[in-house]
Amino acid sequence: MQNYQFSANHPYMIDENGVERIEIIKGPASLIYGSGAVGGVINLIGEHIAKEGTIEGDVVVKYFGNTQGVESNIGIKGNSNGLFWGLRAGINTNKDYIQGNGKFAPNTRFNRNNLKGTTGIITKNGSFKIIYQYNEDKLGLAVVPAIALVTTNERHNNVWYQYLRNHLIISQNKLFLGNLKLGLDISYQNNNRQLFGSDINPVFKLVDMTLQTLSYRLKSTYSVNEDFKIIFGVQGMFQNNKNADAPDHVIPDANIWDLSVYGLAQYNFGERVVIEAGVRYSYKIINVPLQEASGNDHKSSNEEHIEFNGNYSNTSLSIGSTIKINEKLLLRLNIASAFRSPNIAELTQDGVHGTRYELGNPNLVTQRNTEADLGLHIHTTHTSLDISAYYNNVDNYIYLSPTNDTTTQGDLIYMYQQTPSFLYGGEALIHLHPHPIHWLHVKASYSYVIGKQKSGEYLPFIPAQRIKFEVKTTKDQLSWFKNIYLLGSIQYVLPQNQPSLFEQTSPGYSIANFGLGTNIKINDQTVTFNLNISNIFNTEYIDHLSTLKDVNILDMGRSINFRISLPLNIKN
Repeated sequence: MQNYQFSANHPYMIDENGVERIEIIKGPASLIYGSGAVGGVINLIGEHIAKEGTIEGDVVVKYFGNTQGVESNIGIKGNSNGLFWGLRAGINTNKDYIQGNGKFAPNTRFNRNNLKGTTGIITKNGSFKIIYQYNEDKLGLAVVPAIALVTTNERHNNVWYQYLRNHLIISQNKLFLGNLKLGLDISYQNNNRQLFGSDINPVFKLVDMTLQTLSYRLKSTYSVNEDFKIIFGVQGMFQNNKNADAPDHVIPDANIWDLSVYGLAQYNFGERVVIEAGVRYSYKIINVPLQEASGNDHKSSNEEHIEFNGNYSNTSLSIGSTIKINEKLLLRLNIASAFRSPNIAELTQDGVHGTRYELGNPNLVTQRNTEADLGLHIHTTHTSLDISAYYNNVDNYIYLSPTNDTTTQGDLIYMYQQTPSFLYGGEALIHLHPHPIHWLHVKASYSYVIGKQKSGEYLPFIPAQRIKFEVKTTKDQLSWFKNIYLLGSIQYVLPQNQPSLFEQTSPGYSIANFGLGTNIKINDQTVTFNLNISNIFNTEYIDHLSTLKDVNILDMGRSINFRISLPLNIKN
């Protein structure tokens, strides 16, 4: 995804409808996706194509009680003699959310429209697929000017909002030639980002910039034998960012070229040990031609100017192993050394983002890290235990940090900095499914991370420790109801008392949730119903990573939500 995620309050424009599942990829295989992916990759897997000779679909309706939000989505897909197609569309509209103290959070409303289309063909020698996605978001900004202007809770975006439109076209092609499998992915993304203020401002449209990205990946997989596999690939990208007439050029006009080659080998030593090793070389050019800086009226002759030219290259290495001690015990170990070049936002950013003013740093250099992680997995018939830990040593770690300065408008200034740092932590998950109580599932999880500079100071925006307990009961059938479940959970978030310089501490809190769901069969039609209540006790809290912390807006209070899904069997 390339739609300018240059700060924490700019979400990825991804719609979850039509996503079959989400994978986390760690270890050497992550090098296929990028040099900066040493910590892992979040991989979104699209829904399966329709079965041969069928036309099917679904209608999903969701209601979010806290925001009086309504989301509806409808999809239809078919497959005839290997020629498949699909279409999905949806809307999502929400009012401002209600905080735990009962007050509404001014201008946190948002509205979304989305459209997805897929077509392609499958043959015995390969597959060819075209995907198109369109997302349109209007996201309210809970900034100081908006808080003063928004006095009623509505769902229409009137003042201080982002208007985002993103087009994504992907061509995915696979060709099978005996032991050799070739893959070619080409994508084009067009992201337009506009920021609107209010009529009080001299200019209503403050930001209007378009990012275009053309990327490609050629991947070849050769199976030498059943135990040995080699992957080789080339990956590249060209980006162009262009500002229109709006005065704030938060990201300047820029051109970016990126080219990488990578190789990965996997060898199985019998059924017990698997070893993977990979290497990747990347080269990036960032060009910011001479231009007027952000915030100018772009009419005077004495404007401030900006210009930047830089190139970055380095090699990433990774090796990992999975050891099957026995049928119930797995051990995973990964060691990697990788780099991440500073991006265009970290180098040149100059503008307001939500409740803060963010400044780039043109003197940033490449960030290099060495990382090791270890995982232990015990899975038996009635119990599973997963424990993992990691240590990441980073030279020239790039991070956004608050300062003690403010703009003339009172916005707190954040700056990109870098320093030798290290991060370490781990997580644990236990799942009990006791015999003979097959209907009972008990889960507990814990996560912990520490981020510190080599000087001893803590890094900013490090999440607090979290402990979660969950109890779930299930029943296969009861009268008309099938696949019934009841779920209760409570999450404890410990205080974050290790802030960085100029960063505030955050108190701990606990959140309780409840859920239930079932399938109801009416004649030949099955309807899925889910109900969940989040933050049951209306806890008042602000998460340490909340971008609304600076304006003292609490996180969301209690919300009663439900979801109804109706499958459509049009042709069997």
